[in-house]
Amino acid sequence: VEREKRMFGPFKKHRVLFVIAILFCALASAVTIGAAFVLQSILDAVTGSDWTRLNQMTLVVVIYVLLAAIIIAGSSLVEKKLIVKTMESIRLDLYRGILSQYTEKFRQTNTGDYLSALTNDVKIIEDNILVPLLQAIQSALVFLMAVVALFYFSPFIAGIMLVCLVAMYLIPASLGKPIGTRQEAY
Repeated sequence: VEREKRMFGPFKKHRVLFVIAILFCALASAVTIGAAFVLQSILDAVTGSDWTRLNQMTLVVVIYVLLAAIIIAGSSLVEKKLIVKTMESIRLDLYRGILSQYTEKFRQTNTGDYLSALTNDVKIIEDNILVPLLQAIQSALVFLMAVVALFYFSPFIAGIMLVCLVAMYLIPASLGKPIGTRQEAY
């Protein structure tokens, strides 16, 4: 729980915007996975020589693309707004922290260190924490929705995929320590 507080801490002041960003993220993920269903319908119409259905799917595709564009654009805008607001909060907190120092301590620290903290260090937080965290959430949502869709299409193939994923994780994890020990000895 403590780790989660630290991970999502920067978004604490902007909870509503964070929730809206996650909702848009979920919608964008659903649109991404939904494209597979639309493509399946188109392929079924083509392979079945169902030209009436193919004409209907043309209209569905146009509406779907417009809807997807709106959702993805909205998701991007909300995500950018969340990052900007969060970065403003971090900079303001840092600025207040610098100004609340005792005069003696303030003078002992190089001005360049303060400038670096307000610019470079905050940019590192954005690039290495905030943006990857939001991308990880979106990737996790796409993955979960893809697994659900795969179970819908073929539970057998979905089961095989999950077994392979577990094997892909366990094999390197079980070999990591012995290889690390040997590498360190080398």
